[in-house]
Amino acid sequence: MGQQIKLDDLYALINTVNNNISSKIDNVKIDIDSLTKKVDSHITEIEKKIEDLESENKELKIRIPTIERILKKNNLIFYGIPEDNNENLLTIILELIQGKIRVDLKLEDISECFRLGKATTAKRPVLLTLISGLKRNHIYHNKTNLKGTGIYLSEDLIPEDRTNRQNLVKKMKEARAQNRNAFLRGNSLVLDGVIYNPNETL
Repeated sequence: MGQQIKLDDLYALINTVNNNISSKIDNVKIDIDSLTKKVDSHITEIEKKIEDLESENKELKIRIPTIERILKKNNLIFYGIPEDNNENLLTIILELIQGKIRVDLKLEDISECFRLGKATTAKRPVLLTLISGLKRNHIYHNKTNLKGTGIYLSEDLIPEDRTNRQNLVKKMKEARAQNRNAFLRGNSLVLDGVIYNPNETL
């Protein structure tokens, strides 16, 4: 009889241990489920933040070029102007524009005027910023008067627009070789009176 009691006690102890283990396993499962939910929640938050950042990045990629264009819209760049250590660049530019380009320009029309890049033996380009967009356009449209002077005038374009302009110039030359009426209007190519679509063949 005593042996039977001991066996019953043993079985009871085993059941108690099993119950404790099962309970702990259940608790661990609950903890794991809770932790999984927290992790999933954090992942969702992180994914949302990534989406928001990607959206902001796309907006910035659109806005930054627009801002750069606004900042550069009154700029002109001169190439080939002789450089001297003691030069008075403002006087040189005023005389060039008035005398060669034949546009009336006064000192008060100029916002900034300086050479680009580090000083070298080469003729560094000159960046000119005008107060008025109308004055800037007048000077640029008269740039053909610089022909034969060795000095060239260009717009201050952002890289994207510069590449686009180069492609349009290439297409313009191809069209003219086909005896078509082709010319540039801003950042567009006009072919036979119609704005050229880059997705179409000439």
